Amino acid sequence: MVVRYFKVIPRSLRARKAINAIRVRSSQFKKALRQNDEQRQDQAAEAAWSSMTQLFECLRNERDYKYLDASELQRPVGLIVERVEQNALSAMVARTRLDRHHPDCKPLTQNDALNKLAHYDESNTTYRIDGRGAHFLLLVGSRHGHKWIAEFLVSRLCQSAAEAAKTIRQCSR
Repeated sequence: MVVRYFKVIPRSLRARKAINAIRVRSSQFKKALRQNDEQRQDQAAEAAWSSMTQLFECLRNERDYKYLDASELQRPVGLIVERVEQNALSAMVARTRLDRHHPDCKPLTQNDALNKLAHYDESNTTYRIDGRGAHFLLLVGSRHGHKWIAEFLVSRLCQSAAEAAKTIRQCSR
């Protein structure tokens, strides 16, 4: 008799697979953008969002079950403006850039970025590729009736997540 079962994948490997997929999809997206290939842009973006959702679920789950110290998710990966007025929000979305001089602009931690990935408003969310080829995401949403806009560098999110993934324990303390 053959016994079939699901193979156990080490906890940190699940996060690393999602991180690598995000990096690959970001590169594919930028290449498709340069080639003006909307179909490949859409495919890369869809796969990247799926991987970012997996990363969110993996890291938050490991944190919730104490396999990952919460402090590992406190690295800054971008910026956020909370309680932003609609006019200022619209201007930032149109420029695809956060107003770093806004009075409510503050650092965005990895934990908050992962949370924003799970709670953004799709209609206003956008991206920017800067002159260096760096890929930024701008996420817009609301919390308790107040609008927010967050901006982070995809590669910085991946780097921070990779550092956190290295610290995931296989057994709880």
